[in-house]
Amino acid sequence: MPPKKGMKSKTHKGDLDYTTKRGDKDYHRGGHDEKEKKKPFSKKKSKSSKPKTEVIKLRKSEGADENANIKIKEGALHRQLKVGADYTFKKSEMNKLDKIEVGSEFDFHGKHFKMTPLMKKRVSLAHTMMGWKK
Repeated sequence: MPPKKGMKSKTHKGDLDYTTKRGDKDYHRGGHDEKEKKKPFSKKKSKSSKPKTEVIKLRKSEGADENANIKIKEGALHRQLKVGADYTFKKSEMNKLDKIEVGSEFDFHGKHFKMTPLMKKRVSLAHTMMGWKK
């Protein structure tokens, strides 16, 4: 006997037939199958405008509190130097970038940049973190 509206479901105990259940590939509305295929319980991708921040405990710098945590934006140096998120910096590149003075201009991968104080801090942090054990 085929299932009818209002009958108990054989596969989902405690539920009724023709109701959308988690894991269903088809969608039911008002007790009927919908024509178009929908995935009612699929995860939606969120469009977050803010980059992820990660809190890392570092040693005290000049003028900072003794137990100050520094918030680090993930991929900030990649965005600032206009390289892709999948790009991996090399130690030799970080050595060269770390030696550049604030205010001077330089080329990186065919693009022209000016070393700002923020960029200098990000480069020196990346250079320091490259020396850490993984």
